[in-house]
Amino acid sequence: MLPTNGLGYLGLIFQVVSSQKAKDWKKESQLFHEQTFPFEESSPQLQSLVNSADCNGDLALDIALRDKQIGIAETLIKHKADVNAKDGRGWSLLLKATSRGDLTAAKFLLDHDTCISATTPDTMDTALHLIAMGNHLGLIPVAKVLLDRGLSPDLQNKAGATPLHLSLSSHNEDMFDLLLSRPVDLSVTDSKGHPPLYYACLKLTDEESSLGSFASRLLEKGTNSNPGREYPALFLCPHASNLDHQDQRGFTVLHLAAQSGMLNLVTRLIQSGSNINVQTTLALSSGDQEERYKLTPLHCAILGSNPDQVVDILLQEKEKLNVNLLDSRGDSPLSLALWKGAPALVPGLVKAGADLNLRDFDGRTLLHQAIMKRDTRTTLTLIQSGADIDAR
Repeated sequence: MLPTNGLGYLGLIFQVVSSQKAKDWKKESQLFHEQTFPFEESSPQLQSLVNSADCNGDLALDIALRDKQIGIAETLIKHKADVNAKDGRGWSLLLKATSRGDLTAAKFLLDHDTCISATTPDTMDTALHLIAMGNHLGLIPVAKVLLDRGLSPDLQNKAGATPLHLSLSSHNEDMFDLLLSRPVDLSVTDSKGHPPLYYACLKLTDEESSLGSFASRLLEKGTNSNPGREYPALFLCPHASNLDHQDQRGFTVLHLAAQSGMLNLVTRLIQSGSNINVQTTLALSSGDQEERYKLTPLHCAILGSNPDQVVDILLQEKEKLNVNLLDSRGDSPLSLALWKGAPALVPGLVKAGADLNLRDFDGRTLLHQAIMKRDTRTTLTLIQSGADIDAR
């Protein structure tokens, strides 16, 4: 006996749709129609029923498609099921199909002109994003249809990532190749400020040939190169258009490499023509004390994690290197080495031309400063290195 109210019909719809006993889809859809649709096809009550969610927030059409019950899905469409309806979480049926790698469901929805631009409510991912990060190889034909119908490959999700970003972080080579075959903006940066090339470079290893890599293909496509971590940066050096680009504080890649103790990268950058005397520009507040600025790469090396070896590399460029530039506090690389307790760096700096008698902003020589600080070790180091003890 048929139920006598709308709620009863809804329960019967979900009961029949969820049943997996029937294998003859024609008979099943006919039986489904006879049992569940006593209303007129144009009835608003019927349309409301077929587009209502069950207690789990699932839609009848989604359940039918998920269980490959295409006959029932067609019957639901005939009776005004909405291909753009959203479940209890706010996900469209196309997004649900792509997230679970369901090619049949996705093609069915596209064949029935579903909206292709829907996004997930929490992360703002499109179907292209989900395919890119899901690594469902069978959904590449769906991605092609989405692109052919005009879904932009440059749309960004809540984290600022495009499908290209996600194809790289997920190592989804098929999706990467598809996106790269279309007009795509390679300069889009995510919320962390990283373009797709950054994530391509993270896939590089010392053993990997650059030939055919994600990074090399992006470069061939025409992306701008911006060095990142040491090995990727080594790979990118020959391709970078401006190795002396400065960030908001005035740091170049050479500053950062010197400070981080990246010996190979420091060497490669110098060989590639990086400016070894460029100074940082912006003072930032750090507690009660103003942060140092006007730092050269040599200053950064002395302040960094591997001062001895990085300083040695920089001092080999003594014909280009200005070892007497002062930072914002009036320290030269020599005085910085002394105050940081690194007297072993003094002979090399002096040999490269460091001025033992250079004065700070107040006119005091290093020897004056050491005596005022009652720094016996530095005082002796300066005298032994040839500082002028008669300077006034």
